[in-house]
Amino acid sequence: MPVSKGSNDNRWILLLRGINVGGKRSMPMADLRQCLTGAGFDNVATYIQSGNVVLDATSATTAERVVEISAAAIGEAFGFSPPLQALSAEGLAEAIAENPFARESVADPKSVHYFFVPTPRAPAELGAIAERATAGEKAIVGESAVYLSTPNGFGTSKYAMALAKTLGPNATARNHRSVLAIAELTRT
Repeated sequence: MPVSKGSNDNRWILLLRGINVGGKRSMPMADLRQCLTGAGFDNVATYIQSGNVVLDATSATTAERVVEISAAAIGEAFGFSPPLQALSAEGLAEAIAENPFARESVADPKSVHYFFVPTPRAPAELGAIAERATAGEKAIVGESAVYLSTPNGFGTSKYAMALAKTLGPNATARNHRSVLAIAELTRT
């Protein structure tokens, strides 16, 4: 499930987990953009307040290096460094193309979620929590993400909570609508 493929144009997406939630781990996006620009990244843009960043990394050519530089800069600027992942613009486009819930994504883009994880998870691990799914909820492991359809809502889904816990603390989820908006930022 590689999500950190390199990109020839050095356009990267950073996904931060667990910031600006319930007044904790506050990170204003203007300050985050300034922090990452100061760390040497160019064309830094953010989407909403939940830690979605698009940037150019001319000297950092691997996801690991983008994460390393970003985590150090964020830790210094904010006093904490949340779990974060880097994926290329190409990797994000692949995740969108691979989405097995295309029909649901069009009908209700907030009901389909992409869990980006740093390491693959075997489908057997997901089977252990399947009994928590309500009618219509389903998770599918893809090459680029773990996809979740929650037609009755993500925030109240016990299946979504169990999936997040199973995937671990470094997994981060974005709904289809947000993923499309982030992808659009990579083209600007």
